[in-house]
Amino acid sequence: MTIYLEEIDKLAIFRDVDYIVGKVTAKFSIPKHCACLIYATATEAYLNELFGQRVCRINAGSCSWKFVPDELDDGMSSNFYSFIFEPDRAIAAMHEMDLSKIEMHAWNAAIIGDEPHLIDMSTSHIAEHARHLGFKWIAEKPPQYLFVTEKEAIAMVEKQIYGYSAIKVATAFAEMFSRNQRLTKIAAELARTIVKERKQIAAMVRGIFMALAQS
Repeated sequence: MTIYLEEIDKLAIFRDVDYIVGKVTAKFSIPKHCACLIYATATEAYLNELFGQRVCRINAGSCSWKFVPDELDDGMSSNFYSFIFEPDRAIAAMHEMDLSKIEMHAWNAAIIGDEPHLIDMSTSHIAEHARHLGFKWIAEKPPQYLFVTEKEAIAMVEKQIYGYSAIKVATAFAEMFSRNQRLTKIAAELARTIVKERKQIAAMVRGIFMALAQS
């Protein structure tokens, strides 16, 4: 089955993924602004089930969003709020199986309609993450979600709005935790179940319309 991007309702996908993450974070008492890997896991499972093939994977590494506009830049402090992956911390966390000790961000890379995409369904919580660490977000806040082509992402990087840097080691850690943690397994299973239900409903509606057309 081939599904092209123009046939996909990005907002509907976000709402389903956000619902899944809400269910999982509530069950395990995890704030959504600390759930980027759960978002990435649910998105990966959702899109792969939707397409019927592996088109989406988890990426992880460093990420930055501008939180102070250029006109208020003091020239000394960074005006980007960043998650910086540090390998030493990751090695210690691997021994303890504790993802909270790794500073990094997780998102998704996908090939849709033969075109690379960057997808981050957790962007609406990045400013909240900053607020909890004492940072005041002055620039325009990140969008509700990010679902853009590689070309669109590069254009935004050039405008110095955000930056995503996938790191192989970080991605390996993220995939390891995603496959082995109970909460991410639940998120993936919920995603697959919801897509299957959506497909069943769509098939039923098509069947009704075909029957009406032939009557």
